[in-house]
Amino acid sequence: MTEQAQLQASQSKIKKAVSIAVAVVAAIIAGLIAKTVVRGVMTPGPADRAAMINRGLMEGAAQQRRLLPQKLDDATTFTEIHVDGTTAEYRYLIGAGYELQNFAAFERGVRAKVCASSMKSAVESGASFVYTYSAAPPSNRQLLSFRISSCP
Repeated sequence: MTEQAQLQASQSKIKKAVSIAVAVVAAIIAGLIAKTVVRGVMTPGPADRAAMINRGLMEGAAQQRRLLPQKLDDATTFTEIHVDGTTAEYRYLIGAGYELQNFAAFERGVRAKVCASSMKSAVESGASFVYTYSAAPPSNRQLLSFRISSCP
């Protein structure tokens, strides 16, 4: 297999893994945020809204942490989730021998999946999601990080 074909194969595996991760996280986070928002008043103030989003993200993160680390495929492992205010950060390791190419296209793909999932309602409510991809040890070099705080 040529080097180009190997890179394309690894990129395909990583994209598939991201799709799976987005779907799982989307279901958990969106459901919990929706439940939290419904419990609150219909038109909460900014502080109440932020607190409700934070509670939903924290509950979702607690559920997701029980599954971590989660090997999504040969290339990608979902390792950590952190919540700070209305932002949840998802951290992934990309295995040795794999690499991310065309970061802009990769980010667009993840963004499209998030905005086509139930996570879109969380984003529209004010939640942000940060995706961080790093090389596996020993380098642990950050490869890519981006924030999703709006959907088209």
